[in-house]
Amino acid sequence: VYGDLAFGPNRPAAAKAFDEKGLVLYCSSFSKTLAPGYRIGWIVPGRYLQKVERLKAHFNIATASPTQLAIAEFLTNGGYDHHLRTIRRVYSRQVVKMRDAVGRFFPGGTRVTRPEGGFILWVEMPGEVDALKLYEEALREGISVAPGAIFTAGDKFRNCIRLNAAFWSERAEQALETVGGIGEGFKQRGGRHRLPSDGDKVKQCVDLVLRESKLRPLQDVVVFGKDPGVETERQSVGRYPPFFSATQ
Repeated sequence: VYGDLAFGPNRPAAAKAFDEKGLVLYCSSFSKTLAPGYRIGWIVPGRYLQKVERLKAHFNIATASPTQLAIAEFLTNGGYDHHLRTIRRVYSRQVVKMRDAVGRFFPGGTRVTRPEGGFILWVEMPGEVDALKLYEEALREGISVAPGAIFTAGDKFRNCIRLNAAFWSERAEQALETVGGIGEGFKQRGGRHRLPSDGDKVKQCVDLVLRESKLRPLQDVVVFGKDPGVETERQSVGRYPPFFSATQ
């Protein structure tokens, strides 16, 4: 889904590019490049075409034709390629700005991904920071963040959050300063708060999802994510170097 938003000159090859026997089902959508509200995706199912068609007919017989036709025209007349070139540059700049803000405002020892495309940052804070607790405190300030615990079925990523750099403004920068201050408070207290049990975590995650489904998050700081397996860079106290290449 994020392959079309690569910052480099070439789009990364998908697994389908190496498929010689039709075994790979290539799925994608326009939700990250155009708008999620279009609800338009597509699939190249290879040898499984008939099975996919049957499943599609069982679960969703009709699909909205007007939006499909509009996007098809956008692709045909070159508008989509022009749009991608524009937003790649925008996202590249905004990712750098958000990484810089994390470097300035978050606790020393914080690590953050260096994506080569898209608009997502994965932030790993010091172990004393409980992201679920940070989420609750940030929410009281009108800021919605996504704690790492909701992206795992196990006991992982409790000191991690996802950030979305798709939109950047002074208000977003101020929100990050607030979130970083909350994280610094946890670090200074040395994690002296009751760590949640597994049952607590399940309840907190369920409550979070239910709450987010009704909450309209602060538009400047909507928080998404990228897989945490991306290489990270250790951050020292202070700020990152002021300039980055577009591919960083």
